[in-house]
Amino acid sequence: MGRKCRTVYFLPLMKSKAKRFFIIDVLLIIAILVFVFTIKTPEEVDGLKIENMTYNTVDLSWDKSQNASGYHVYRSADGKKFKYVSSTSDTEYVDTDLATGTTYTYKVCPYNGIKKSDGDTIKATPELDTPKIKGTVENGKVALSIERVDGAQGYRIFRDNKEIDTVSAKTDIDTADKTEAKKETEKDELLYIDKNAKSDTDYTYEVKAYREAAESKASNTVNLALVSAGTISIKPSGTDFTLSWESDYADYKLYQDDELLTETTDKSYTIPAKEGTYKFKLVGYNDDVQSPETIQTFKVSEVPMDNTGAIDAAVDWAVNIANDDSFTYGTGKRAHHFGCYFCGNNLRIKGSSEVDGHSYEKTYCCNPFISAAYAHGAGDKALLKACKAGHGIGMSEKDYTRYGNWENVGKPAYEDLQKGDVLVKQRHVAMYIGDGEYVQAESEGWDADSIAVSELSQKKYNSFKFIMRYTGTGSGTMFEAVEITPKEE
Repeated sequence: MGRKCRTVYFLPLMKSKAKRFFIIDVLLIIAILVFVFTIKTPEEVDGLKIENMTYNTVDLSWDKSQNASGYHVYRSADGKKFKYVSSTSDTEYVDTDLATGTTYTYKVCPYNGIKKSDGDTIKATPELDTPKIKGTVENGKVALSIERVDGAQGYRIFRDNKEIDTVSAKTDIDTADKTEAKKETEKDELLYIDKNAKSDTDYTYEVKAYREAAESKASNTVNLALVSAGTISIKPSGTDFTLSWESDYADYKLYQDDELLTETTDKSYTIPAKEGTYKFKLVGYNDDVQSPETIQTFKVSEVPMDNTGAIDAAVDWAVNIANDDSFTYGTGKRAHHFGCYFCGNNLRIKGSSEVDGHSYEKTYCCNPFISAAYAHGAGDKALLKACKAGHGIGMSEKDYTRYGNWENVGKPAYEDLQKGDVLVKQRHVAMYIGDGEYVQAESEGWDADSIAVSELSQKKYNSFKFIMRYTGTGSGTMFEAVEITPKEE
C-alpha cells in the first residue's frame, strides 16, 4: 500500500516539471527567432577586382561589405559550376596553383554567421609575362638575348613572323654551344644563336614564352642583319693576282686554306699567282662586332692571253718602268726615236746625242715606251719584231695600223676612256691606265720623274687629238681565276 501511495504522490510533480521545461524551450526558441530576425543581411560585395596576376596565381580584392563577418570565395572553370575555394575575413584573397591560360570565374559571397548574400563575379586568365629581347651580332651570327619569364617552360623564336626554333627554359646554351655563345652575364637572360641567318639579309625577330598549352604575347621586335665583309674579287696581273673587296668594316682578316694571310685595314691583298685551287676566308671587324665569314673558292689556270689580259700586261709593264727611278727619258737619237733598253738597240755614248757607242742606257722616249709596253708586256708579235729591229710606232694612225691589232676610236668622251688606250697628239703619245691616270715618258726635266704616272685631267685630255685602242690578244699566257662551288672542287 505504501509504494502505491508514493507513486501517486510524485505523478503531479513530474507533470509540473515537464510543463516548466516546455515553457523554457518555447521562450528560448522565441528568443532565437527574435535574434535571427533582428540580424541584418550582409550587403553584396562591391569593387571586386584583380589586383595582380601571374602565370599561376590570381590576387583578388573587394570593398568591405556592411554586416559581413567574412567572405566565401568560389571558383568556376566553365563559368557555370562554382566550387568553394576558401573563406576569409579579409577583403582580399590570393588563389594559387592555377593552370596558365585557363579562364576562371570568381564569386565572392559575404556572410555573418547567420545570413549570407550572393556575390559579384569576375573573370581572370593567368598568363605568362611578355618576354623582352635584345639583338646583337655574336661571332658573326645573330644573337638574341631573351629576358627570362617566370613559369615559362620554353621560348618560341620567330623570324619574319615564322617560327624557326623552340628553346627549353632549362637549356644550357653555354654548354650546348660553347664555341658560338658567350656565357650568360645575367641569371635572368638566355642567349639564343640563329645559326641559319644569311649574310646581308634584313631579319625581324620576336619571341613568345610558353607553358604547357599556353603562350605569352609576342615580345618586342628587333631588326638585325649580318653584314658580310664583302665579296672577294680576284684579278690576276702578270705573275701575281690581287684579292679585293668592298665593305664598311674597319679591320679585316684574310685566310687561305684556314691559314692567316694578313690582318689589314686595306681592302685588297696581292699574292703570287700559280695554277691551283685557292680557298679564301674573309672576316671584318668593327670594334666588338664581327662579320660572318665570307668563304670563296677559286680555280686559277694559266691560259692564252686574251685582249683584256694583253692590255693589263702592257699597262703593268709601263707602270713598273715608270716606278723604277733608274729609267729616264732618252736624249740620244737612237733612244729618242726607236731605242728599247730590253732589245739592246738604244746604244749611245753617255752625254752624246749621236749613235756611236757601246753602252746600254735605261732611257725611253714617249713613242718607243708605248711600243715596248705592248711588245714586252703583252708580247704582241708584230710589235716585238719591230722593237727588236729598232723600229717603233710613230705618232700617226698609219704608224699604228702598219703593225695591225689597232683601231682608231677617234676622240671619245673623257669618261669613256678605256684602260690601255693610247693618247696621240702631234709630238707626243701616252697611255691611259684607268682611274683618271695616265703614264708617259716625257722630256720635261729629263730626270727620274720624266717617266711617271700622272693624273689625266679633262684639260690635259683635251690636248690630245685621237685615241688608238689595242685589239690584239698578245702571245703570252695569263692567269685566269674562276670561282667554283665546293662541289666542283
